[in-house]
Amino acid sequence: MLAKQQVISDNYKGQLNANYQGHGEGVRKNLLTMQYYQGYFKLGQYSGQGVLDIRSIGTLTGTFLAHDLTQGSCKYNNGDFYEGKFSDYRRQGFGKMVYSKDGSSWEGSWHRDTKQGKGTLTLADGSYQKGIWLNDAPVGEHQYFDKDDNLIEEKYLTK
Repeated sequence: MLAKQQVISDNYKGQLNANYQGHGEGVRKNLLTMQYYQGYFKLGQYSGQGVLDIRSIGTLTGTFLAHDLTQGSCKYNNGDFYEGKFSDYRRQGFGKMVYSKDGSSWEGSWHRDTKQGKGTLTLADGSYQKGIWLNDAPVGEHQYFDKDDNLIEEKYLTK
């Protein structure tokens, strides 16, 4: 039954290989998952440069490998914007997120969509905080700077 649903829900237009798999440029619409992908395919999977629109998340643009975005950007439905590395469609590795709600940004290491490791949190007024984060929380030694790069204070933070 599931295979039948997948066939009914998927709509692919583009280049095919000898086994009738998407291979080369194409467009896939999946009505069941509400996803739309335009870009390159290899053996039926997103592979190469492409754009993936996921209704529940936003629009991801960049380099795909075996159906996974590895490097690129995401314009989230709430207006946030991320550019950097991904794994399993999550922020993973080095990248920068700009938050639309308050104009702040985080540039640094990510692990499964959480701030993890060294990074810089910049506020909308240009002041910023440098340090280490663990599970989205600042830990260890942190330095606070004003918008003109003057050191304001240093603190040791514990979780």
